[in-house]
Amino acid sequence: MIVIERTTRMPQPEDRDGVPCAPPDRAVTDAARTWQTRELTEKLLVEATQLRSRCHPSALAIEMERGSRRGTGLPREILRELTVDLRSVAELNACRLLRKTDLPTPQWNVAVFDANGRFVACPDIWFDDVALAVEVDSFQFHFSRASYAETLTRNSRYAANGIAVLQLLPRQLTDRSGTVVASIRAAYDAAAARQRPEVTMRASRT
Repeated sequence: MIVIERTTRMPQPEDRDGVPCAPPDRAVTDAARTWQTRELTEKLLVEATQLRSRCHPSALAIEMERGSRRGTGLPREILRELTVDLRSVAELNACRLLRKTDLPTPQWNVAVFDANGRFVACPDIWFDDVALAVEVDSFQFHFSRASYAETLTRNSRYAANGIAVLQLLPRQLTDRSGTVVASIRAAYDAAAARQRPEVTMRASRT
C-alpha cells in the first residue's frame, strides 16, 4: 500500500542503487506515525535502532519534533523507552516489567569478561552487583541446531565463571509476567547469597 501525504519538509534524498530515497530517520518516523498497531510500531522502532542500524532513538525523536505531530503519540511513547540498549521487542517488554519492581536497575546487552579479560557472553539482562545474567531465548532464534549449540556453549562459559543465569522465553514476559518477576527475584536473591565471581562488564556499544 502507498500512502501519499503533503509536506513542507521535503527530505534531502539519498541514492540507493540509483533510486532516490528518504534518509533512514525520516523514513522510519514517517512509517511509525501511520497509525499502526502498538506491536508493529514497536517492531519497527526496535529494529531501526538495533546494533547495525543507522538510526538512534534521539535522532528519531528529533525528527518527530521537526515534522508533523499527527500520529506521533504512540511512537513518542515507545521511543522514550528505547533510551536503554534494547535490541528486541521481548527486551522492551522485560524492561517495562522490571521497572514496575523494586529490583535494582539492570544493564542491557553489556559484554561480560572473566578475571583474565576473556569474553564470556553478552547477556540480554545483567545484574552486575550479583553477577546474574538473564537471557530471553526464543525458540525461533535459539533452537535451530547451530543456535542451540551456541546457547549451550554460552551457558557453559557462564557456569565455568560462576555466573548465575536465568533463561526466559519471550512469551512468558507477557503471558506469565508475575511468574517471571518471581523467578528473577529468586534468582537475584540466590546470586546475592553466594560470593560474587570475578567478572567485569563493558558497554557493548556507544
